[in-house]
Amino acid sequence: MTLSLLLSSTVPSIVMAEKFSPKTYSDEESFRVRKIVEFWKDGDFSIVENQISTFLSDFSESEFGEYFHWVLGDIFLEKKAYDQALSQYRAISHPGLKEQMLVNELQCYYKLQQHETLYQVAQPFLSNPSPTLSENLDEIHLFSAEALFNQALVADEKETQQLLAKEARNLYYKIDQRQYFKQAEFALARIHAITEEYPEAATAFKNLAKTNPALAQDLLFEAATCEVEFDKQAALETFLTVQSEANDRFSESTYNILVILFHNQQYDQIITNFDAHKDNLDADTVSELQLI
Repeated sequence: MTLSLLLSSTVPSIVMAEKFSPKTYSDEESFRVRKIVEFWKDGDFSIVENQISTFLSDFSESEFGEYFHWVLGDIFLEKKAYDQALSQYRAISHPGLKEQMLVNELQCYYKLQQHETLYQVAQPFLSNPSPTLSENLDEIHLFSAEALFNQALVADEKETQQLLAKEARNLYYKIDQRQYFKQAEFALARIHAITEEYPEAATAFKNLAKTNPALAQDLLFEAATCEVEFDKQAALETFLTVQSEANDRFSESTYNILVILFHNQQYDQIITNFDAHKDNLDADTVSELQLI
């Protein structure tokens, strides 16, 4: 997202300053606002940043203050100065403005990995969305779902982990635009695994492997790990596929293959597979497998 897109909705409100009566605003305040607008139009954002900071100091009670906090926040966001951006967004109290800059604020929390705070900030808007937010609901649902999902990944209690994962899934499924939902597919596959919906998880990981060839072996490994829970023969075949590619998952796949063969009492195949691949296994895996 470019700076011009982030800030486009603030410009009309600022430009209105050029039409305000001197009876309402002092000549100095009106002049300073017009200067900021002109620098903005010229794309001189570093000057805009300095001019706004000075303006907010000199005119702390100005009605333009919250708009300018918004503009500063977006400038800092574009510079990836997320803490500074948040300090500006938090200075805004006007309900209408808070709705309009909500997505940018959530983006800052997301980048800072402040997932719990992100969801807390978004929750009131999700509970009672206004028409103003209709165009941004997909982004709000996506950020909120990601926040819950990331909390689920680090939750200590299984019950809490599953609850967060299910809440995240509900929000992912509310996303309409394909471009955003595609980002959710990896999380949804993992959520199926967290909630012990292993057939669905395995299918999801395999589908992702087809559309993401660079990650295919990792995704197939995840699929096989899920298949172990309900179809060991299918898991064996998937692990064999991963093993055949001689990738970073080779040792883990070989270990899992031999464990499944042992579980199936296919002892002759254990020896055959181990002898065929032991020279390519790391020492730790060889030591563990020799105990089987």
